[in-house]
Amino acid sequence: MAIYGDRVALLPQLLQILHYHPDGMRFSDLAHEVGRSEADIRETLRAYHLTDLAHYLPNLVARPDVLEFLADDPADDGDPSKATLVRLGDPDFGQELGVTHVTLEDLARLYRVASDALALSPEDEVLVSAVGKLADGVLPGFRIIEPEPWSHLHGLRTAVREHRRITITYARAWSPVIEELVIEPLLLIRTRRGWELDATPGDARSSLRTYLLANIRSLAVSTETFEPPAHLTEMINEHRRDLIVIMDVPPIARWAVDKYAERVELVEERAELTRLRVRLLRPYRLRVGLMLVAGGPSARVIEPEYLRGAGAEVARMILGAYETSAADA
Repeated sequence: MAIYGDRVALLPQLLQILHYHPDGMRFSDLAHEVGRSEADIRETLRAYHLTDLAHYLPNLVARPDVLEFLADDPADDGDPSKATLVRLGDPDFGQELGVTHVTLEDLARLYRVASDALALSPEDEVLVSAVGKLADGVLPGFRIIEPEPWSHLHGLRTAVREHRRITITYARAWSPVIEELVIEPLLLIRTRRGWELDATPGDARSSLRTYLLANIRSLAVSTETFEPPAHLTEMINEHRRDLIVIMDVPPIARWAVDKYAERVELVEERAELTRLRVRLLRPYRLRVGLMLVAGGPSARVIEPEYLRGAGAEVARMILGAYETSAADA
């Protein structure tokens, strides 16, 4: 998703540059113009050129050819992998994006991805223009609900890029605790819950945690730097690996499953219990436990077996927290 979003954000800039070079540009020159590798530019334009929209418009065999790929050997013309030069096939810049052949759902998704990229790079004038034109020209009359701005987003992005430790005041998502932490930010990502930060504690590199930016009360970027883990990609992939759980819950508790799961698929719908296939991120046991508590005595885990006792564990944890609060009152 991150690679897809990056390419979507880059595409309007490439097309705009090509618009002002009607005779075309060599891939090497275009890559130098935008400060990216030639391989990135070639793959972005190739993927755009080969996009097939017949799924959305049955009467359309393929998208209009808006790019022309020219090679040193005329026999290789039209092959994006061998071309040395690319140019627009239509001088009208408004046609290159092909928005008349895209569904409203895809346009909205494109707007969301571009808006997220803009939140990270508010100084990008090309992206500002593209997002504005998409909202005003392509989606007129639609009420676009913008996410609540987060003032520390740009500073946090800088901390991730420059590998700087940060000090945050954080309200935990799973318990009523507000704490001050020193952490090492590794990945800033946008999910359906909003912006999230994967980071390791500054004093314990063995643990990777996810922080919701909405729960960060204050943030200060330190001058201290850190060395990212050697196997960062594998570390984050393992941390964000989802688990499939098959469970039965009463329909009235479906809200809890939707809240704590990444994705929910209906397996079987019955009058008293609904069987669901649920995809979860960590912490698995706590998420499943909260779903089971909300579902009551009839809710249960079918697979995997080791999570069947999660509901009772979380119920005891919640009761313990209430007993502690009552004792302190």
